[in-house]
Amino acid sequence: MTRVPRQRRRSLFLPTVVLVVIRSMSAMRRETPPPSTQPPRDPPDGAKLDAAGETPTRSLVHVLDVLETYVGRVDAQAQRSERNRLNLLHLHAAAACYIAPGFALIGQAQQQSATFVLLREIPGAPISLGALFGLGGVALAWGTVRSRSRWAEAGLLLMLFWYLLVAVSFGGAVVVWLVQDRQGAAPAIYAHGVYLHLAIVMAVHLATLRRIDRSGSGVDS
Repeated sequence: MTRVPRQRRRSLFLPTVVLVVIRSMSAMRRETPPPSTQPPRDPPDGAKLDAAGETPTRSLVHVLDVLETYVGRVDAQAQRSERNRLNLLHLHAAAACYIAPGFALIGQAQQQSATFVLLREIPGAPISLGALFGLGGVALAWGTVRSRSRWAEAGLLLMLFWYLLVAVSFGGAVVVWLVQDRQGAAPAIYAHGVYLHLAIVMAVHLATLRRIDRSGSGVDS
């Protein structure tokens, strides 16, 4: 189950107070005054009926009811958006932890393909790259589950760097193949696009997390 971070719960305190005040005011307005034994008198100016046939007090009650409904919907939507964001981060962290071991165990035969012409030149690859990606996934998972924004930010940075590194390496392999007049086996033309778009997703998540931290409603540091 996804937990709403503590600071996020504190950020919902103000809407809750607003709801309580609105409900209290609405209840006060709805109270029926005790029956009077005095003969009926003309209502004061402030209690005269408006064009809709309602007193200003009843109009105020209606406005408060509408405002209460609106605030409740906005609050529910904000909580839903926060849960969806955290669920996506959990998914990215789980995917990194799952993919990292398989990437680290890429065999020598596959590394000789045209797609890995640059990637295999990275020191320690593919084990070093798998370890880097796995570390990013673990940091992101810990940061989101334990509500630690610094850990989540570090995990997103590692995963962003990894996706960019792989995207540039796979894209560079295509450039090398084109420069060599398309000699030999062609690399996977689409591969760099897959990792590049994931790098952009990590950048968006990172920017969102930092913006939430600045507003004081993100996960704890």
